[in-house]
Amino acid sequence: MESALSRIRDELLGARGFAYLFAIAVTVAALIARTLLSPWLGERAPIILLVGPVMAAGWYGGFGPGMFATAIGAVAAVFLFRVPGGPILIDQPHGWARLLSFVGVGLLTSLMCGSLHRSRQRMRDSEERLRFALAAARLYAFDWDYRTGHVRRTENADALFGLNVHGTSDEFLDAMDPDDRIAFTRAIEAATPRDPYYQADYRITHRPSGERLFMSERGKVEFDPEGRPLRIVGVVTDVTDLKRAEEALLDADRRKDEFIAMLAHELRNPLAPITNAVQILRQPEHAAGAHVRAREIIERQVRHLTRLLDDLLDVSRITRGKLMLKKTRVELQSVVATAVESSRPLVDEHGHELVVRLPEQPVILDADPTRLAQIFLNLLNNAARYTDRGGKITLEAECEGEEVVVRVKDTGVGIPPEMLPRIFDMFTQVGRSLERAHGGLGIGLTLVRRLVDLHGGRIEARSEGAGKGSEFITRLPLAIGAAAEPSGTSAETAPRPQQTRTRRRVLVVDDNRESAESLAMLLQMGGHDVRTAYDGIQGIELASAWWPDVILMDIGMPRMNGYEAAQRIRAEPWGRKVRLIALTGWGQAEDRRRSAAAGFDAHLTKPIEYESLRTWLERPA
Repeated sequence: MESALSRIRDELLGARGFAYLFAIAVTVAALIARTLLSPWLGERAPIILLVGPVMAAGWYGGFGPGMFATAIGAVAAVFLFRVPGGPILIDQPHGWARLLSFVGVGLLTSLMCGSLHRSRQRMRDSEERLRFALAAARLYAFDWDYRTGHVRRTENADALFGLNVHGTSDEFLDAMDPDDRIAFTRAIEAATPRDPYYQADYRITHRPSGERLFMSERGKVEFDPEGRPLRIVGVVTDVTDLKRAEEALLDADRRKDEFIAMLAHELRNPLAPITNAVQILRQPEHAAGAHVRAREIIERQVRHLTRLLDDLLDVSRITRGKLMLKKTRVELQSVVATAVESSRPLVDEHGHELVVRLPEQPVILDADPTRLAQIFLNLLNNAARYTDRGGKITLEAECEGEEVVVRVKDTGVGIPPEMLPRIFDMFTQVGRSLERAHGGLGIGLTLVRRLVDLHGGRIEARSEGAGKGSEFITRLPLAIGAAAEPSGTSAETAPRPQQTRTRRRVLVVDDNRESAESLAMLLQMGGHDVRTAYDGIQGIELASAWWPDVILMDIGMPRMNGYEAAQRIRAEPWGRKVRLIALTGWGQAEDRRRSAAAGFDAHLTKPIEYESLRTWLERPA
């Protein structure tokens, strides 16, 4: 009972409350009118005027307000028309029958009005859902009188597209891109009484904002008996986001294709001198100096190939969130010195002047020194490649507040204004011809930006335009309240400790025969006893018969991969003391984790410097 009263109270005071107030108002008005008219009407039609309020309340509010007006009218009629002493005394035998008839008429009227009210409400709800759906789908419907040119559109056409709800075809065609008008007109003219449907894509200008929108229209043409267009109805969908996404995908696909072509180009570049150097080594009649030069060429080009692959892997790791920084307190000056030393050969090769200006006081950063040096090295190499011979490159740093600002500026080819917003994007190249002329994969700046982001910094590119040089500004947070740890020397330049030469029994397992045989030859020249196998099963069989000290094993091999082979070797009594080294092209963190779980002592990626491999071979067992 209490909940029912609560519902009645909420209904009376809520959204439907006004409908009940309206029922009261019209009923009271009818009673007042009947009372005022009583001198003329007398006892005739005592309650006929109360039917009108019932119909009005039912039409406006439905069954509930209609019955409410009926109830008020019936109670009022009893006190006004039946009770002695009332304004209008009705003392007839059929008075109560008339009253009951009024209640019955009120009930039927309320039922019919309630049904109409619910139908109207469903229609309003349907229209509201349609408006929401049209707005959500960013489309509008239209009805075009082809003879008069009048176009009637749904209400959202104005808010979404700046088109009048009641407009003209000329107004619409004026908003359309001129290049699309002919195709649009032809699409409509192609419709026939047999096939009245058409579809057209076009661009329009959103009049209030001036934004260009891509639209897709589907419609039906209605014809008169003579086959002339009378009316067109249809829907227009805003496909701007879809078109922009499609254009972005096409642009990314185009840049990816260019990148793949560039990658092939950059991989072939070092292969050409390597091939030439091999041909020189095949001719023993030439002087020993030529052979030394050939070996230097091969070593240098192999290092170049390795750097290309390392950059690709770094970008992949950063993109997937797999690259982890090894942060420590480090001096900016020592990191810049490492980067300058590494870039010096390229700078000198192009005849550039390199100017470095750093603060006299130590600038302490909380950073990964190797990755930080990689940032500045990439920027310096980029400046060297994109600056004509004899140019000037400046690297300067200064502290601003709680961060250090490092600027790398050159007098090179510059960056066109339209390329500045995308200069750090993957696969973006400032002119393919320039990129081909100056070398590189076009991913160096992407790598730089990601590494700067990982250090909590920011980087921006500036240029006044093509031929006016470029400036890259890197901002990094300063470390607070700590001294720098000795950064030492980089891995490439650190002096290697003197090691005693130890003869080992080495088994090389690799399905690439040339890789296995060339490594075996190299190890044999180093004084080791070496044997080779070309898949996992063969490697296990040879190892079980020979008991090697060290096994260098590839991972991806036929018949049995390196992980499974390592697990089986470790399961054997003789295999527990063998030094297992994975020597593979797979170098991701997950690959290293799997190799450690399989029982490998080390995970080395191809190609590997012989000195690094020798360090592992000569370690005490």
